[in-house]
Amino acid sequence: MSNITWLLGSLAIIISTVVGWFVSKKMASTDHSVLEVPVVAPESPQEAVTVSNPQVTTPTVPQASTGQIEPNWSTPKAAWHSVRVLCDSAGLNLEEKNLLCACIYQESQFLNTATHKNFVGGVLSSTDWGLCQINDWWHVTKYHDFPSAEFIVNNPDKAVAFMIDAYKNGGLSQWVSYSSGAYRQWLSPGSKMWMLAQS
Repeated sequence: MSNITWLLGSLAIIISTVVGWFVSKKMASTDHSVLEVPVVAPESPQEAVTVSNPQVTTPTVPQASTGQIEPNWSTPKAAWHSVRVLCDSAGLNLEEKNLLCACIYQESQFLNTATHKNFVGGVLSSTDWGLCQINDWWHVTKYHDFPSAEFIVNNPDKAVAFMIDAYKNGGLSQWVSYSSGAYRQWLSPGSKMWMLAQS
């Protein structure tokens, strides 16, 4: 029996020595997110090995850019794409997005520099401006939706947002492209509007 006691005592000393050696060598965590915690070696073979609570640190994750890509209005193709992105951002589905794009194509062919003068009795009564052909008499002078015609042309994203909002609130009929049904000719995948995506 004394041989077994001696053997257990020797084994406890060896384990204690080995554990102490490993504790002195702080091994780094492979995922770099866990702080290694030393193990307390037992004083005698009968004591339990205790482990203190590990402290976990959250690794630093690089943040993705939160900035959005600026819309591009420099060409009809770029403007067509920018309108579709704004429609997506506004939560329009594919059919609604295609309808709005067809209306804009009928109005300006996605040219932000487009203007259309309206005459009554040979007298200029108003002008439609920009990508969405916003009428200056109705939306600048009368209802003050925009501060000026220049603002409409310089901020096509605001004009598109205005048109999207009008659509959502049942007001798209104020554009002749919609009320006349002329936009429908551009919904076909073979139309000139769809060729913008391929040019």
